[in-house]
Amino acid sequence: MGFFLVMFCWSGIVLNHRDAVSGLELSRSSLPGSYQYSAWNNGLVRGVAAADGGCQFIYGNAGVFSADSSFRCVRQLNEGFPDGVDNRNVRSMLLTRGMTLALTTQGLYRLTSDSSWCEVAVLPCDERYSDMVIAGDTLVVVGRSRLYVSSSSSDSATALDCVTLPAPDGYDGKVSLFKTIWGIHSGGIFGSVGKVIMDSIAVILILLYLSGLIYWFTTNRIKHRKKSVKPSALLVGSMRASLISHDIIGRKTILFTIFICLTGWCLRPPLMIAGVLTRVPPLPFTALDDPNAWADKLRALRYDSLAGDWLLSTSDGFYSMKTLSSVPQKLEDAPPVSIMGVNVFRRGGGEEWLVGSFRGLYRWDRSSGGVYDFYDGTRPKKSGMPVGEHDVCGWMLGPVEYTSGTSVAPMPDALAALPMSLWNFALEVHTGRIYTFMGSLSTLLWVFLAGAAALWVLWSGWKIRRGK
Repeated sequence: MGFFLVMFCWSGIVLNHRDAVSGLELSRSSLPGSYQYSAWNNGLVRGVAAADGGCQFIYGNAGVFSADSSFRCVRQLNEGFPDGVDNRNVRSMLLTRGMTLALTTQGLYRLTSDSSWCEVAVLPCDERYSDMVIAGDTLVVVGRSRLYVSSSSSDSATALDCVTLPAPDGYDGKVSLFKTIWGIHSGGIFGSVGKVIMDSIAVILILLYLSGLIYWFTTNRIKHRKKSVKPSALLVGSMRASLISHDIIGRKTILFTIFICLTGWCLRPPLMIAGVLTRVPPLPFTALDDPNAWADKLRALRYDSLAGDWLLSTSDGFYSMKTLSSVPQKLEDAPPVSIMGVNVFRRGGGEEWLVGSFRGLYRWDRSSGGVYDFYDGTRPKKSGMPVGEHDVCGWMLGPVEYTSGTSVAPMPDALAALPMSLWNFALEVHTGRIYTFMGSLSTLLWVFLAGAAALWVLWSGWKIRRGK
C-alpha cells in the first residue's frame, strides 16, 4: 500500500502546481502501450482547420500539425509555442482576417510568415481558455469564466474586451458538492496558502510511510538474527528513531491525514456521483465565493445563424443568448455532455448541430427539440456514466474517439511516442488510470478501494499507538 500512497502524494503535489511544471514532459514510449498515440487517438486530434491551397491544420493536445488535403505529409508546426507539451494544448483554430489563429489553454497565438507562432498578448494569464469562434466581424475567445470579444474589422486580434455574462434566471449562487470537496482536497479553494498546506500533508504521508517502512525492516532484521548475535547499535538506533518519528508525526497529524484521504475518496466513483448531484452554498471567503455566476463554467460558444442567437455550452448545460450581453436562457432539450465538457460542437446537415463529448455524439435539431444518437439514432438517456461507449474527443472528417481514434487517414508512426506533459502524467497516476494491469478496476474503483485502505491504515495505526 505504501508505494501507491507515495504515488498519490507525489502526483497530488504536481497537480497543485501546473504552471510550475508546464515545461516538463516525458516520452510516451516509457508508458504503457495504451498511452502511445495510434490512429490519432488519446486527444491528438480535437479538430481540423482548412487553409487555402488544400493545406490542413490538425490540432489537439500535442499542438498543431500541417498536412495536405488527403492528410498525408504530416509535419509538426509548433515552433514559437512555449516549451512543454502542456503549453501547446490547442483548443481551437481559426483562419480569419488574413490571419491563422490558434487558441491554447493558456493564450492566443498567430501564425507568422516564417511558420512560427507569435503570442497575441491580450489575454489575462490567470485564466484558462477553452474555445474560440467568429461570427461576422466578431471574434470571441471563451475563457473558463469570461468571454473576450473583439468586434474590430481590422486584421488585428489585439483589441479584446472582457465580458462577464449576467447570471441566468433562477441563479441561487450554489455550487456542486463535488466542486467544493475538490477545492478542499487540493487546497485551491483557499488559494496558494491552502495548496501549500495540502502539499505539506502529502509530505507528512510520505514521511509516515518511510518511517513505518524503516521500522518494519529493522524490527524484522533484529527478530531474524541469531540469539547469539547482538544487533548493531545502528540497527537498534534506526528502529527507535523511526518508531518515535512515526508515532509522533502520526498522532499529531491524524486528523489532517484522514481528512485528505477522505476528501480524495469522495472524488471518484461511486461517491463522486452524489457529490455531482448535490448543490450547496459556497464556503464564505473562499475561491468558490465568487460574484461571477459563470466562474469556471464556460466551455464552448457558437453562433446559430438560423435561430439568430448564440449557443453557450457550460458545465451546467446549454444556454441561448440573443446577444453577448443578454441574460443566458437555459435550454432543456439539449444533448447530454460529459462532466469533462464538450469536444465537438459543429453544424451538421440542415438545421442540426453535432454535439460530442466523452458521453457520445448526438444530432441536435433545435427547431424540433429532437436529440438523437449519432451512431444508432436512439434517444439519449437523461443520466448516465460520464464516459460512454463512444468517447468522442474531436472531429476529423468524422468523429474521433479518445480510445480508438479514427481511420479516415493514416497517422505517421513518428507521432506515436510524442511526449506527455508531467502534469497529465501526474493526473493519470492520481486517478489510478496509469495502472493499466488492473483493467477496468483502475478506472472505476481504484481510488475508492485505495482510499478505503489508506483510511484503514491510518486509523488502525493510530489505534495501536494510542493503546500503548
